[in-house]
Amino acid sequence: MSVPVLNIARWFLSVVGVFALPLVAHIAAQNHNAGSARDGFVTVNTVRLHYVDWGGTGQALLFLTGLGDSAHSFDSLAPRFTDRFRVLGLTRRGQGQSAKPASGYDPRSLAEDIRAFLDAMQIQRAALAGFSAGGSEETQFAGMYRQ
Repeated sequence: MSVPVLNIARWFLSVVGVFALPLVAHIAAQNHNAGSARDGFVTVNTVRLHYVDWGGTGQALLFLTGLGDSAHSFDSLAPRFTDRFRVLGLTRRGQGQSAKPASGYDPRSLAEDIRAFLDAMQIQRAALAGFSAGGSEETQFAGMYRQ
C-alpha cells in the first residue's frame, strides 16, 4: 500500500471512529463473540490495564473504547482487520477489568496510558480507532505524540 493510500485509510479510520463506531461497538457488545481473542494485562504508570489481542500481522491497530466499555466491545469488529493489522483493544483505567485508581482520569494521563501501553507491547507505531471517550483520547494522543 502506498503512503497516500495509508494516509487515506488512517483518515477514514479516524472518521469512522468518531461517527460510526458507537453503533458498531454497541452491536458488537450485544453479540459478544471473542473468537480467538486473548485477554491480557499490563501495568503502565502504576495502573494495571486490561487489553484484548485479536492477533494478526502488520502495523498495529488499537481500538479505544467508549466510556463504561471494555475492549471486548470490539469482539465482533476487530477480527475483521487481522488480515491487515495486528489488532488490539485497550480498556482504559477505571473501566471493565482495568484497575480503578483514585486519580489519573484527565485527558493527558489517559493519552499517556496509551503511549505506555504501546511501549510495553513494543509497538512503535499504531493506527488508533475509538469512539466516544476513546475518540477524545486518540485526539489528545495525536496532539501529544504526532510524528
